[in-house]
Amino acid sequence: MSRNVKIALAIIGVISTLCCCLAVIIGVFAQRAFVTLAEQTFTEDPQQAAALGQAIIDYELPPGYQEQLGMNLMGNSIVFIANEANNDMIIMLIEVSDLIGNEPNDLDTFIDNAFSEQQGDTNITFSLVSEEPITVNGETTMLRTFEGTDDRGTSIRQVRATFASNNNVGQFMIMGAINSWPEEDVNQFIKSLE
Repeated sequence: MSRNVKIALAIIGVISTLCCCLAVIIGVFAQRAFVTLAEQTFTEDPQQAAALGQAIIDYELPPGYQEQLGMNLMGNSIVFIANEANNDMIIMLIEVSDLIGNEPNDLDTFIDNAFSEQQGDTNITFSLVSEEPITVNGETTMLRTFEGTDDRGTSIRQVRATFASNNNVGQFMIMGAINSWPEEDVNQFIKSLE
């Protein structure tokens, strides 16, 4: 082997070693960055999730309900609220940034499209069954009620309304089994949003 070939092989070996080390370092830092981002984005702490929810809109929960999970990523927030005694229903508060839009119709379209894309996973096709005006955050909006049946034969109800949130545009969505639908709790929560 000539001297130049040996030098070239040594350089290739050094470059390969440096690339492997760099890949390991990037992998470690990327993992740490992802963990940090996840810690800053998601919370399972009920008090932090409640604070995130109250930043979207002022509300009061019916007895037995508590914020379970919160997420805030780039100004887009979502809070999941549930009652431990009724696992068949969930309340979601959603607030979006200007990236999705700052008009109620923008958020309605975004949510409708998201549910359309998820239908393959959930096998629920919702149909609009009623609309009625309600007051949320001091403004009139439409409460829309949808119903459908999941792949296990459970009849599901979804009620939602889009509103001017404290920072941009928000929506609340309540979804659960019709046969255990807590009408009084739902009405109490919606009334607290006025």
